[in-house]
Amino acid sequence: MDDLPLSTIEHSEIRLGSDYDVKDLTDSFSAHGQLSPIRVRPHKTKRGNYEVVFGNRRLRAATALGWKTIKAEVVDASDWEKVSMALSENLDRRNFSDYEIALLIEQLHVMSGKTYSEISSLINRSNAFVSQHISMLHLFPDGCAPENEKSIVLSAITERHARILAKIEDVHERWSTAKLAVSANFGLRELQRVASHHFARKTRQSTHDSKKALTKLITDVIVGVSSNDLRPLFDSRSMHNYSLFSQFPPFVKLNRETAQDHLSSIMRESRGLRVRLQDLDLKIYGSFAYATMYIIHEISYIGRSLRNKTRTTMIFAREDGVWKIVHEHFSPIDTREMQLFFDHFEQVNQMQAIGLSSRRKLR
Repeated sequence: MDDLPLSTIEHSEIRLGSDYDVKDLTDSFSAHGQLSPIRVRPHKTKRGNYEVVFGNRRLRAATALGWKTIKAEVVDASDWEKVSMALSENLDRRNFSDYEIALLIEQLHVMSGKTYSEISSLINRSNAFVSQHISMLHLFPDGCAPENEKSIVLSAITERHARILAKIEDVHERWSTAKLAVSANFGLRELQRVASHHFARKTRQSTHDSKKALTKLITDVIVGVSSNDLRPLFDSRSMHNYSLFSQFPPFVKLNRETAQDHLSSIMRESRGLRVRLQDLDLKIYGSFAYATMYIIHEISYIGRSLRNKTRTTMIFAREDGVWKIVHEHFSPIDTREMQLFFDHFEQVNQMQAIGLSSRRKLR
């Protein structure tokens, strides 16, 4: 350890974040003197001069007091070793903000070419510690705020604050909340409370948007079927996860292909199917939703008409951001009347088939 002239020592070229408050250190130096040396390395280009490896605050405190010399340990260190030593020596002392630790880790990563996992071992910290700090560097993407303001805000919060802020998807809302947290000096609980209001507001908006989308989907399906256009219904069904309990005999479970063939044949053989919607109720749970409703079916076929009310449930799931029907369940209130109509349907079809066969024989 040597007493080196302050005039020969330069602050580290790796300058991080906002300036540290050195008043407490200046008071300590005045009362007790310098208790531990700074660490320096020989200057790269200026012979006889030095560059701080760590101890910038102590150097500033000594300068503020007008000292001529400072106790220093001279070491040989590459750029990445310099960052590594500074980081390792000061993590427990909390000489750096969490943001400055993140910047040091990133500089260590760039300078050394080491992975973040290797750096975590080098500084004797967990992978989670490293990844959580590095995440701070991506909290505010380019363009969302001036760089100098971002540095000030990030230097004033902890990585635990940053984890809460990262859950706010809209980057502009995230930035506004971060500025509020700094200006109001929010602790973690206060920030979580503010963020929770944002999440609740976003959830309400998302639910509102989903209800509009699902209501339109169901309405388009009803209008399509009533106008003999099955495309809106078929397009709204999931290609991968779909099933149906039919409202028309046979009352069995059908997959997507058999369900579409079944309804297509009914529409083709009858004079059309008319449907009306009553008492639609939607419930949404994240990426899943279900709708309950009554559907009034009106259908006619060669001298016989059917009007029936059906209890209907549709289950939806988001697929690539789009709501799709994954299950339909129809429960006719009067199954007997429905069955009589389709018995008539089958009888007429059989009679037509017999008549067609007889005409062919006569030919």
